[in-house]
Amino acid sequence: MIIFFVVVFCLAICGAVIFGMVVGIKEGTAERKYYKNRRMKARTAYSSNRPNKSFSEKEEENNKTILERRTVYRGDKAIGSVTFSVTEQHQKKDGPLEPVSPDAIGGYVSPSGGYINYARFQVTGIKPSTKRRNTRIYETFHEEDALNQARAEGFVEPFEVKVLPAEPPSDRQLSYARNLGATIPEGACKQDVSAIIDRIVDEEEDPVEEKLAKIANDCGVKFSRYHGRTQIMNLALSLPPEEYSRFLHLDVKNI
Repeated sequence: MIIFFVVVFCLAICGAVIFGMVVGIKEGTAERKYYKNRRMKARTAYSSNRPNKSFSEKEEENNKTILERRTVYRGDKAIGSVTFSVTEQHQKKDGPLEPVSPDAIGGYVSPSGGYINYARFQVTGIKPSTKRRNTRIYETFHEEDALNQARAEGFVEPFEVKVLPAEPPSDRQLSYARNLGATIPEGACKQDVSAIIDRIVDEEEDPVEEKLAKIANDCGVKFSRYHGRTQIMNLALSLPPEEYSRFLHLDVKNI
C-alpha cells in the first residue's frame, strides 16, 4: 500500500512538471508572437508615415519622420525591442503666425498685456463672516466684472482693485515653441504662446475666422487672438450652460 501511494505521488509530480513546461512554452511563444506583431505594426506605421516622394520639399522640411528603437524588458531581462516612428512637427508658414483682427474683440486691449481678450484683477474686500479683508484674483473683461464676481462671493465694500500682469510664458514653453519653428510676438503672454503652439500642432496656422472670434467674445469665451478655431470651440465648453447654448445657437459650426 505504501509503495502504491509513493508511485502515485511521483506520477503527480511528473505530471505537474510536464504541464508547467508546456504552459511555459506556450506563454513564451505567445509573448514572442506579440512583440513580433508590435514590431511589424511599428514598421508598417513608419513606412506609411514616411514622407512621400510626391510631397514638396517644403513639406519634407517641416515634418521630419525619424525611426526610434526601444528595448522591451521583463524585470531586468531584455526580451525584445519595439521599433516605431516619431514625426517631428514644424511650422509650415514662413514668418510669424497671424492673430485674428482686434476688431473681432471690439478693439479691446487687455490692461494685463498680451493678446488676450480679458485681464487679471486682484480684488480685496471685506468678508462679513470674519470682518477681515480677503483677496481674490479674477480673470474678467473689465474691472466692474471683477467687482461683481467679488460681490457674488459675499465680499462687501470697501474694495481695492489692482490690475495684475498676464502670466509670462515659461522657458520650457518658449523652447518648445521655437523648436516648432514659431516666432514669438513681442509682449506675448503664456496664453498667447500656448495658442501659437496649438495652432502649429493642430495644423491650423491660418487665423480663426473673425466672425467666430466675435461670437465667442460676445458670449464670454476668454481666449487669445492667436487661438485657432479648434481651441476656441474647446474653450467655449467652459461657458455656463445658458451661454454655451447661445454660442451653439449662433450656428458657429456652419462658419
